[in-house]
Amino acid sequence: MRRLSIAPTAALSTSRPKLDPGGRRKSLAPTVDTTDSPSSNYLGNRKKTRAGGDINLNDAADNVKLNRLQMIFTKASQEGLPGLTLDEFKVAIRQTLHQDISDFDLDMMFMKMDANCDGTIDWEEYLTYNLLEYKEKNQMMQMLREKPFPNDMKQIHTRHHEIIVRISFYPHLTKRSTKVDLTNGKYATLSRDGVLSFWTIQMNHVRSIPAFSPSDRKTQPWYVDMACLYNNNMLAVASTDRDITFFEMSTKKMVKRYMITGLEDCVTCLDCRADLKDRKHTVLIWGDTAGNLYSVNFEIQRGGAMFGSQEQKKDTVKKVSFAELLRGYVPNVKAYKLSNVHDDWVCKIQYVPELSCVLSCCQSSNTALFMGDFVKKKSPAYFKVTKGVLCFDYCPMHNIIATGGMDYNIRLWNPYVVNRAIVILKGHLKPVIHTVLNGRKNMLISIDKGKTIRIYDLKDHICLQYISGRMVKLGPFPISALIFNRKLQHLILATSELALLEHKDEDEKIAEVISHTKPVVTALYNPTFNVMVSACEESVVSIWNIDNGEKIMQFINAHSSFENGVEIPVEITVMTFDTGGRRIITGARDGSVKVWNFNNGACLQKFQTPDQNVITGIVSSKHRIYVAGWDRKVHIYVDGGGEESLKTWQTRHKEDILNIAYLSPNIIATSSYDGDIVIWARDTGHMYSRLNAHLGVRPIMDTFNRDNMNEAEEELDVSETPHPSQLSSMSTTADGRASSRRSSSSSPRKSLRWGSRLGRLKEEEDGSNESTTPSKMSSTHSCEHPLLRALDTEQINSPSGKFKPRSKFSRDEYENICQAYEAAVEKIIFLNTREALEKKTAVVVTAGAEGWVRAWSLHHQGGLLGQFYASHVVGDSISTIATDAQNRYLFTADVSGYVKVWDLVGYCIDTKLSQREEARHLDRLKEKFTFLRVESAYGQSLFQITRQARIFNARPPPLRSKPEKTVKTPRLLNSFRAHVCPVNSIDFIEDRELIITASVDCAIRLWTICGRYIGTFGEKWKKLPRTMIPDNIKRNIPKELRRAGSAKTLRVLNGGETPHWELAMKIVRQRGMEQLRTQFPHLQRRDYKVCPDNGEQKMAGSNILGKSYKRKIRHKLPPVLPKLIETPSTIAVYHSIPFVDLSPFDLVHPPEVIEEINKRRQVASIRSSAKQKGGVISAYNKVITKPAVGLPKQGPNNRLRKIISLHKRQRSRCGTPDTEDVRSTLTNCPSTVTSPSPDSRSSHGVKLAQID
Repeated sequence: MRRLSIAPTAALSTSRPKLDPGGRRKSLAPTVDTTDSPSSNYLGNRKKTRAGGDINLNDAADNVKLNRLQMIFTKASQEGLPGLTLDEFKVAIRQTLHQDISDFDLDMMFMKMDANCDGTIDWEEYLTYNLLEYKEKNQMMQMLREKPFPNDMKQIHTRHHEIIVRISFYPHLTKRSTKVDLTNGKYATLSRDGVLSFWTIQMNHVRSIPAFSPSDRKTQPWYVDMACLYNNNMLAVASTDRDITFFEMSTKKMVKRYMITGLEDCVTCLDCRADLKDRKHTVLIWGDTAGNLYSVNFEIQRGGAMFGSQEQKKDTVKKVSFAELLRGYVPNVKAYKLSNVHDDWVCKIQYVPELSCVLSCCQSSNTALFMGDFVKKKSPAYFKVTKGVLCFDYCPMHNIIATGGMDYNIRLWNPYVVNRAIVILKGHLKPVIHTVLNGRKNMLISIDKGKTIRIYDLKDHICLQYISGRMVKLGPFPISALIFNRKLQHLILATSELALLEHKDEDEKIAEVISHTKPVVTALYNPTFNVMVSACEESVVSIWNIDNGEKIMQFINAHSSFENGVEIPVEITVMTFDTGGRRIITGARDGSVKVWNFNNGACLQKFQTPDQNVITGIVSSKHRIYVAGWDRKVHIYVDGGGEESLKTWQTRHKEDILNIAYLSPNIIATSSYDGDIVIWARDTGHMYSRLNAHLGVRPIMDTFNRDNMNEAEEELDVSETPHPSQLSSMSTTADGRASSRRSSSSSPRKSLRWGSRLGRLKEEEDGSNESTTPSKMSSTHSCEHPLLRALDTEQINSPSGKFKPRSKFSRDEYENICQAYEAAVEKIIFLNTREALEKKTAVVVTAGAEGWVRAWSLHHQGGLLGQFYASHVVGDSISTIATDAQNRYLFTADVSGYVKVWDLVGYCIDTKLSQREEARHLDRLKEKFTFLRVESAYGQSLFQITRQARIFNARPPPLRSKPEKTVKTPRLLNSFRAHVCPVNSIDFIEDRELIITASVDCAIRLWTICGRYIGTFGEKWKKLPRTMIPDNIKRNIPKELRRAGSAKTLRVLNGGETPHWELAMKIVRQRGMEQLRTQFPHLQRRDYKVCPDNGEQKMAGSNILGKSYKRKIRHKLPPVLPKLIETPSTIAVYHSIPFVDLSPFDLVHPPEVIEEINKRRQVASIRSSAKQKGGVISAYNKVITKPAVGLPKQGPNNRLRKIISLHKRQRSRCGTPDTEDVRSTLTNCPSTVTSPSPDSRSSHGVKLAQID
């Protein structure tokens, strides 16, 4: 960042501004020459986020010429003016900028800078805003940068006992491989004692093989380096014996094949390069202790050996002298030598195919880094570095070289500029021994001798991640070898042990995208700047762009404390805007309250409550800040004043205050843990009334005297009178704290007197009027509650083993438990558009741990007007509620993550809608809400009826709240699951009708009012239009909701459609109906018409040829099944065969229709056979039908009449249409005839006998 003097120039004109005839000040901009001068970008090149309009305001602010702008501010201060007004600020900015900015953008800029709302901006405010904004945004960008290695280092057990000198990657190649696949291969490690170990790509140990054989020599050498010649399935290993050994890798055993001997000096480093295109060319290079460089180029034909002909014996090793290689005595092998390239040992050597040269380094200052080739086509070049270079790496993507040395610095070089480094990166405190460039991620990884790891950004040249050497548990030795897999993005480190640093995030969050790293406390929409402000438990405040979901700015440690010199963040518990919406006010768990300019993160004021208890509620009104919390008091601070302006109202609550709300112009309401809702006068702190559903439906006024119950006796009835048994439970604290705390706020004598008077009042009411008491069944109704069994006094007092747990509890016991533990009112809101003092109009809406939402009237004869159960799961509590500006909707969210939208039009209000208005209103709601259309398809009251029955059985409201009169459920407009964890905050955006939900799962999500998911803040989405149309939004459902969402939730999120439901139901019908028919007899005779598939309807016609056109359906032949091979001689032998007992089953008799069809078929077969044998049968019929003289007709005709009459009865019963055919057939077929053939005998005689 360039430093710029902000002192005014000497040529500044000090003339006073002239006034126009109207007495107004003219522009204070100096009338100097506006020619361009060297601009002063005092904040550097910062990336800014648009505040509004088409101009990037922050980029525009960076281009302001401060010297000219300072002249304008200085001129105003010399005139005795507090600063520039809005109009003067617009003129000054436009005269000092090269861009045209709209009035709307300048208005936004002015309001951001004018945090104290005095209407003017001075030079100090302008600079403070820009500097603080740059500081907070820079800090936010550093925090939001993704760490290259977010997980802890993974330790890998090895079988090496000495230092590992090299880690190499050996790829798995095929005949068609043209590139090295970094995801398919294995790793090889070589230790100094000659142990070779092989590892899978996941670093699982495969095997270990010693490279040294005792038969070669008695003393074991040290191995210094290794190179993988994967093109030839070879592995080259160099040792202190001045030789290079080649091992064959094609077999499971490593076999020595070749050895280069006769080297003048000891090899210090190796490298190789293989060409996978033709599989012929391989280059092996190395450096030695004398500073020489060597190269051996292999050109191996397919099927040939590396060094000429191979020995006949497989176990023999072919030794080749390097002198013979230099002279060219070995065919297809060329050797080169560059003498005295370095003045010291060669530390590293690498062949760079992109540059067609070799890079090598040493610890000499003059020959620190060498770049050249062996054939000397290019002139050699030296990079000079003080104290030499210990390591280097080349990045072909950016064409840079990174070097590290003894001076603790890292240098980035242009390969073609050897005189000066491009960038010098500092930060290491010991010599840098390893550098790795990752061009794909724009990273540089460096490691020093202290095992400290630093990852730098190549663009911004800043440190992205720092890993201290103390965190690297690899023994006392420095890191001797490493390898970085650029495809898998993991780093393997080695000393005598191995460690793995992975990039992938193993600890995935529940939510797909998170907005904060800790649970979100609250998220509020600011219409003034069109942003959303959120706060989390880690004391981080973030500002988000509503249009695209990006984070504009954040500031950390909003509330913090110091312990042992370390700053520890304090959890933010509540947050709200001031009256103008330009600042936020936050409260923390330590009792501190701060006022912020959230546009730049500047803390404007700070207060500390006297008791330093948790702050649970803050409201701002007319330069006053009202604070409430666990100290049961309401504190008032002056906006702009100090802590000396503190005022505290009289304590009216017996339990901790959980929430506070403000109703313009003069009403404040607070709620506590015991269910009390106290209505205050804002100016005087006087208590108007007290509301509590567990004590009654009528408000308890401030003039209520507990010693004088005359007014109470007129107002309260038996249902509102607490039972004496409940007063004992009320004397104990609701959250299980010591009873001494309760005794400090209420006297036992007053409690006894209160109970005795109420007991007498109950007796008088019972004796005078029994009709006003609730039914006996309701008071004796048995209830269940999870706490009833746990807090059963009989179980606690009885000895162990002698108590039998009860299954049912009385309604009185249930009431006591609910009043003690579930009476907390956690949220209060006011319906600002309604009349505040109407008797039958509800103005206050409360919700809490019971799951019931209650609507109250502030009139002294009003009280509780309506209540309904809003939690989705019976037994869950309502965590937050909200409403819109017109009070048309009520938004509720519970601890299960469900969001519900209720219709408040006409709910608990004196003015009702007419039938025509109600019908129009319902039509508009059905057009907007998918859930309402789905519910109306199944019946409007189906959800209400089934739900009310479950609620009243499991979680009934208090009897004193008169549920028979006050239970009124508004119309449910929408219901869907927004999170899988509790929702802590919900807010509504008026102009676009959007819902913001913040949850414990660290996610803040944006929804339409009809339930269409837009996105999660933290991921960038397409810019939202000013007018939202849900059908134009792309359907998207979070992953966890796809897994845990109900069918109704998924249908709402899909816009009322069920894309996979018809297909699933069709499959269920096809596959499951047969099984259902076998299990349920009543399903056997039903005809189930399967709904036609959409695909079949599309095939029925054509848009061009008309509906009469039918497309051809091509049927595919079934697949040919393989023939079964029977082997009767083979018997399968089983160790054990599972069996079950045989279950008897009834024989299935065919229906009467099937029997009738079988008989018709039998008659038809008889007739066909009769026609075939027509000659014999007709002659026989003449004989038997000849009338006998003097004898009556008898024989077959009588039997035929019986058969025909039998068929007539069956026809009248079953409706068979073929009786005449049967008659004609039977007249031609006598029953006594016997066919000469056995077939006819079986087909006629038997069948006719059955019919007879």
